[in-house]
Amino acid sequence: MASLHLMHGKYWYLKSGGKMVSTGCTKAFSKRQVEQKIKGLPDTEELKALFFDIEPKYKSRKVTVEYAIEEYSKTINGLGPKGEILDPRRHANFKKVLNCTFNKILDEFKGCYLDEISDADILTWINQLRARGLAAGTVQKYVYLFSSVFRFGLSKYRGWAKDNPVTDKDGVVQNEFRKKPEVWAFEGREVDATEKEISKFLQACLELKHRNGQDGWFHFLMLLNVNVGARRLELLTLQRKHIDLENKRFVIETRNAKTRFMRKPFYGWNPELTEAIAQVCKGKNPEEYLISPSGFEPYSSTAVQKAFRAAAKLSGLERLTFRDFRHIAGQRMEKKGVSLNTIASQLGTSVKLLQKTYLKKSDAAVESEMLERLA
Repeated sequence: MASLHLMHGKYWYLKSGGKMVSTGCTKAFSKRQVEQKIKGLPDTEELKALFFDIEPKYKSRKVTVEYAIEEYSKTINGLGPKGEILDPRRHANFKKVLNCTFNKILDEFKGCYLDEISDADILTWINQLRARGLAAGTVQKYVYLFSSVFRFGLSKYRGWAKDNPVTDKDGVVQNEFRKKPEVWAFEGREVDATEKEISKFLQACLELKHRNGQDGWFHFLMLLNVNVGARRLELLTLQRKHIDLENKRFVIETRNAKTRFMRKPFYGWNPELTEAIAQVCKGKNPEEYLISPSGFEPYSSTAVQKAFRAAAKLSGLERLTFRDFRHIAGQRMEKKGVSLNTIASQLGTSVKLLQKTYLKKSDAAVESEMLERLA
C-alpha cells in the first residue's frame, strides 16, 4: 500500500511508516516501469527492508480497526516522514473526504479486531447506514474504503486479517452480498424540474450576485450546469484554452480509472450561454480558469455548496442538489429529441446508466407528462 513519488528528478517510494526511500530510478523511467522493476525484485529480506518499514513484532499480531486505519492513512494522506506535505491535492482530499469516512467506520467498529469482523457484520452495518437514509453511492464509498483497509491488513508482511469480508482477491463482492443484491441496488434519484423552476433558480443566482456584490461566477457555473450537465470538478477546472468561441465549442478534461485525461467536446450553445461564455473569456490568458476568484485557482467545492444552498433557499427549490442539475440537463436534451447515445457521450456516462439514473423522473413528472400527452 506504499506509493511512488517523483521528487528532485528521481522516484521515491513512500513506505507504510511514512518514510521515503529512493528507488534509484530517474525521471527517464515511467511510473509503470518503476513499479514493474519493484515487482521483479527477488522476494528477500533485503527487499522487505527496502520497501517496507515493519518491525517483526507487528507481523501477524491482532490489531484494532483504529490502529489499522491509522497505519493505512499514512499511505494516502499525502504527507512525508516528518509531516511535511508532499502531495497537496492528496492531502486536501484526505482531510475533506477520507478522514470523515474513516470516522464513520469507527463509529461502528472502533475497538473491534480487524480479523474478527465477518461478512455478516459488514452487511448489518450496510443496512444500518441505509436505514439512516444515506444514498447508495455514499454507502458504497464507506464500504469500499473499509475494504481497502482490509487489503492493507492482508498485505504480505502484516497478516493483520484472515480475509477481506467485503470483497475477495479479484474485487468481487463476497457471497453474503451476492445473496442480497438489493443492498447495492441504486436506481437513481427521482429528479424533475420545469423550465419555469430552472429559470427561477437562475434568477435567484443573479439576485445573489447583486445582493452580495459577487462577480456572477455562480450564475455562470449554474448556467453551464443546466445546459451541459458536466460534473462539478470538470466545470470548475475549465480554462480559457479549452474554449473555442468561434466554433461555439469547448472541451472538458476529466479523469477516470481507464483514461487519465479524456477530452469531451460539447456543441450547441444557446444565445444566453454564448453571450455569458464570451463575457467570461474576455481578457483571460489561456491558462486562467473561467470560474476562479484569482484566475489561477478554481473555487472550492465548499464555496459552490454554500452558494448553491443560498440560491436554492431563495428560489424555494431546496429539494434539489447541485448534482441534480446534471440529471436535469440530460432530461432537457432528451425532451429536445437528442438520442440516448449522444446524451451519454455528452454527459460522459453509459446509455445503461443514463436510463437507470439520469433520466429517471419522479412520479409527479410522469403523471404530468402522461396527462399532457394524452390530452
